[in-house]
Amino acid sequence: MLESITVRDCATYDTDGVEITDLKKVNFIYGVNGSGKTTITKFVANPTDPTYGFCKKVWKNDVRLKALVYNKDFRDENFGKGSIEGVFTLGKATKDEIEEINKLLATRDQIKADGLAKKDGIENLKPRRLKMTRRFAMTPGRRL
Repeated sequence: MLESITVRDCATYDTDGVEITDLKKVNFIYGVNGSGKTTITKFVANPTDPTYGFCKKVWKNDVRLKALVYNKDFRDENFGKGSIEGVFTLGKATKDEIEEINKLLATRDQIKADGLAKKDGIENLKPRRLKMTRRFAMTPGRRL
């Protein structure tokens, strides 16, 4: 678990920067636009980026864990770059699952359309079949 995060000399942070302490297992970072929320989350998600060379994360008992960050980068990576309104919960694999469901729905719709086309074809052939059956039945020497 993270004990503290120090962010300085990047984006909106000067050389003094800011130190965030008393962190919990789950932390919410909020503030006005331009206050540095995204910078903090990008550092936590990608601390090896050279942009954050003067920033620091302190781990409890020096046990480093994978930090999960939900920000715009996460949304774009997992749900596409469209507009997502509000806060909701979806797992990381959900994007792939939704794409697979959409492919299967498209396949289902195509099968349904093909089936309807075949049914229409059969319905269109019924009068012709009936006419041919009558003509065949009327042919001398033929029996049904």
